[in-house]
Amino acid sequence: MAQSEPVSCSLHGSRFLAGGLGGSITHQCFYSTTPANKHQRKYWCKIAANGVCYTIISSSSAPQGQYTGRVALGDVPQNGTFRVTMTGLRSSDSGTYRCGIGTSNQGLYVSLNLTVLPGRICFPGSWEGFGIRCLSAFSISQK
Repeated sequence: MAQSEPVSCSLHGSRFLAGGLGGSITHQCFYSTTPANKHQRKYWCKIAANGVCYTIISSSSAPQGQYTGRVALGDVPQNGTFRVTMTGLRSSDSGTYRCGIGTSNQGLYVSLNLTVLPGRICFPGSWEGFGIRCLSAFSISQK
């Protein structure tokens, strides 16, 4: 791949995620399947109070600190997707995250908000005849 080849400007995914304390979430990012995107670094970072997005995991580095053993990233370049899974959710995991492509955390990204709730997420619906459906996580997509 040529060093000057730009990353495509098409990336999207869910904008809001919620998961229960101790549960897990999976977030999927979609990108254009250009040669540049297929071979670029994929990342998941969390925005700190100072506005800096600190890498939690990337396709070129393992998770660090409190995220070790709790976060995984899988890239499927032929489909133009990568998926991040966080397990053992803690209340401190709530916040704003980015999934993105590029050598830094400032390039092409989608921001999303993760809310960790104290229990399972329940809402009215038809599930096994009980009229209430409970999930360990959900996401809302918005383009």
